[in-house]
Amino acid sequence: MATLPKYPKYDNPRENRLAKEHRLIHEFCEQSDVIEYEAKKRRGHLPPERYLIHYNIRSIVGVDKSQMPIFGERHTAEIIIPKRYPLGGQPGCWMRTPVWHPNIKFGGPIDGKICVNEDALGSWHTLDMMIERIGEILQYRNYHALNTPPHPEDANVATWVREFAEPAGIVDKARGKFVDNTPLLRPDPKYLESRKEQIRIIINRPREKPTQPPAPDKLVAPKRKKVVIDLK
Repeated sequence: MATLPKYPKYDNPRENRLAKEHRLIHEFCEQSDVIEYEAKKRRGHLPPERYLIHYNIRSIVGVDKSQMPIFGERHTAEIIIPKRYPLGGQPGCWMRTPVWHPNIKFGGPIDGKICVNEDALGSWHTLDMMIERIGEILQYRNYHALNTPPHPEDANVATWVREFAEPAGIVDKARGKFVDNTPLLRPDPKYLESRKEQIRIIINRPREKPTQPPAPDKLVAPKRKKVVIDLK
């Protein structure tokens, strides 16, 4: 498990927010048996601006020639915090390892881009909430395969889910059919109750917008590991 430094009180509100995010991520991963994190891109003693999140759960990493799913047990996501975060831009979320999911782009120039549907999380959501959402996405507890807002990130995978996976009973969130049933968090009543209250406050908090919204930071897909799948 990564270590959590003792951060001072910064003059810059952004740095204080990033320090809080680091603490929340650390506490979240300490309560999980299947999620780990690495803090990256630190400038001196300032809080991290990039994280690698490792998930040790089952997910679909591709399909074979007969359209049957190929499963993997270890997945890595990357969270990149923009310079204008939180009001001037939301973090970029990318898979560094292949995942076959309608809300994750599979191939192309933005390969690995994750749609976590920030609107559903609330405009003041924290990164630990995003990490939990990605875990639910990997487990297929959470997916949107219909061609309706917020729209799938990958139309081909969405078609596979609607026309093959759901009819075949491979996945079906409406009926509780997921690819992995592992709890993302241990059943610690004290932590879960405090987290539930934190999320309730965030979701119900009024949305704020900057008076002069800056242009969003350009999204650049990070390179991810290539996986060779033998279909023989």
